[in-house]
Amino acid sequence: MDRDEMMWYTVGWNDVDALGHMTSSRYAGLYDDIRWQWVRKVKDAAPELGEFIPVVVEAHILYKRELSMGTKIAVHTHLDRTHGKALIFKQEIRTAEGIVASTAEYVTLLLDIKARRAVAIPDAFRRLFPDVPSTHATSAAKP
Repeated sequence: MDRDEMMWYTVGWNDVDALGHMTSSRYAGLYDDIRWQWVRKVKDAAPELGEFIPVVVEAHILYKRELSMGTKIAVHTHLDRTHGKALIFKQEIRTAEGIVASTAEYVTLLLDIKARRAVAIPDAFRRLFPDVPSTHATSAAKP
């Protein structure tokens, strides 16, 4: 199973502010979209993982370049590592020319939908991604 996912997107009129630059909420939305696309592929490939959803508990976004309406961008996500119960994703947005416009790190916990609580990363998940570095911690939200 691939630890990476990418999608193309063109910045539209409803993505920009009065100055014509993509809004911070749209960056966050695109990062969410690509992580969910990756999660859907994982769940489709391994239904034995059960009913869970990843819940963001921490997010860090760096804005490096302005993006304006009509700019074609590539949104990337990468499962970087696990830490206790947390999945840590490294993400970035690049222009079609390869210029990095933004980077992000998201910490997510797996939430059992029925129990409505964070659960340990299932062994079936770890088997899908044997090359993902893992550390153990007493607090999942502090990688």
